[in-house]
Amino acid sequence: MKRRRPLVIMGLAGLVLLPLVGAVKFLHHTEGDLNAVLHDPRYKNDRVEKLIVMLDGVPYETIERLRRGGGFRIFKRPSRVIAPFPSMTNVSAAQIWQAELPDGYESLYFDRANNALIGGANTYLRKRACQAGDYHRMLDYVEPRAFEFAIYGFPSRVNRADLRRFFLAYARSEKPIFRAFLKSTDGLTHIRGESELERALVELDALLSHMYQDRGGRLEIIVFSDHGNQFTRCRRVDLVDHLRRRGFEVRDRLEGEKAVVIPDFGLVGYAALYTMPASRRRVAEVVAEMDVAIVAYAHGPDVFVLGGGGVARISYDQQRNSYRYEAVRGDPLDLAKRIDQIKREGKMADDGHVADQVWFEALASHRYPDALFRLHQGINGLVKNRADVLVSFKDGFVQGSRLFQAYDRLVPVRAIHGGLAAAQSEGFFMSTAKEAPPYLRARQVRNYF
Repeated sequence: MKRRRPLVIMGLAGLVLLPLVGAVKFLHHTEGDLNAVLHDPRYKNDRVEKLIVMLDGVPYETIERLRRGGGFRIFKRPSRVIAPFPSMTNVSAAQIWQAELPDGYESLYFDRANNALIGGANTYLRKRACQAGDYHRMLDYVEPRAFEFAIYGFPSRVNRADLRRFFLAYARSEKPIFRAFLKSTDGLTHIRGESELERALVELDALLSHMYQDRGGRLEIIVFSDHGNQFTRCRRVDLVDHLRRRGFEVRDRLEGEKAVVIPDFGLVGYAALYTMPASRRRVAEVVAEMDVAIVAYAHGPDVFVLGGGGVARISYDQQRNSYRYEAVRGDPLDLAKRIDQIKREGKMADDGHVADQVWFEALASHRYPDALFRLHQGINGLVKNRADVLVSFKDGFVQGSRLFQAYDRLVPVRAIHGGLAAAQSEGFFMSTAKEAPPYLRARQVRNYF
């Protein structure tokens, strides 16, 4: 017993010291005053000619409201950036930077080759490992990965540290083009809501204006976001319980015709379901019984859409780069008026197909922006491990893990994204040098760098 005592003492000491060391490191990495370095001549930079800054989860409407109040005056008129569906950072950032497809829609994903769930919360506790085509490799600054997790406990501290570290990285840069991603804005938005996001954006505006004026207006600055955020309190939908009551087996692997895999992470406005091919349609129909706005699934080359008791089919002609929307029953996407207008303008082919650009112009301002392209792309592209069924929930409802649901009870989540509707989907783009068109797809943003 006496021999074990030193081991017990060492073990207890480790339990105390490890969190303490972690806390000390966290405080060290998040300390410091931005203003102290901002006016320090040692941190002037006359080498960078173009500054490109991506923000995580900043809605177009928030930026526009700040501009109406006198903010962001060094920039031209902002454009709306329509994120892919699901409106998540993994897929949107990859499209914006025209990078390699990510493995999944978010950090926890289903790996088809290994028939297993991969990733999740533990990925935030490790150093970021980037594959050759990962968009992170194109960035000159991004916050440490642990900050993405720490933001949910210390949102304001991490956000201010993010701004300071970004400025210091810019000041040290020898490159003519400096690319940065400020991820802390999304976590801050989720936890503190719109008023705190606006406070952070006012600080960012002051920082960018200082950098711009410090260079006599010769520094071109481009700022944009990857998706929107809807400011609302939400209730978690229990997909797992509903599917089990309807005879399906929700598990971590696809084994058997009734098996369904649902990566549960965070609290988001969408869900990705993986099924056996024979049960794909039935799973979609069962999910459509719940508090969902839209359910989409692949059927051969086409995408079927369920919603509001209606069914429609989206077909794509690659040779003509055109889509056809067939309302089988009802009109789940509520496109009837837009389609009538397209017909009156003589822009619909005899077989019902309409050019992609025509659809984009007609649907960019729809409550489901650019819906045909985004639903078809979401089912047939975006990630290496594509879902069989994609779901967009009604306003006020989310999907996610029970762990995050418990967290939400302690620290209310005040904003969500992931869904198909405009509030969750629309980010922004603006530049000091030039205006872009009023609406941009995520993959078009880089054309204006």
